[in-house]
Amino acid sequence: MSLHDFEENECILTTQRHSPCIEFHTTGEERHGFQASQLLHYRLETEETTGHPPHKLTLGFGTADVILTGWRLDRVTAHVRDGDLLAVRTSTVRYAAFSQNKPQVASIIVTPIAEVRAG
Repeated sequence: MSLHDFEENECILTTQRHSPCIEFHTTGEERHGFQASQLLHYRLETEETTGHPPHKLTLGFGTADVILTGWRLDRVTAHVRDGDLLAVRTSTVRYAAFSQNKPQVASIIVTPIAEVRAG
């Protein structure tokens, strides 16, 4: 068992120290991990007029792009910037139960760079 486990109804896992790796929990037990030092850029966009979750966060790593959609993802970018983000997973609660102060991740899409170039 890890010393770092998600709290109930939490989408992000952080640490008090610099995190060398960021892990993304996608469907089921599938996980994608990236060295934090390989993060080249990130971009937070607002999509309020589309009917989709209002935030889209793109993280550009050397080998893949990771796209998060959800609410209050500006709080995730603060942890990325500060280097203390350990892991991200999609929300385990329905929208009505969302905390007004915590980020909620609706989806995580990992696209390897080879697929980005071909597409």
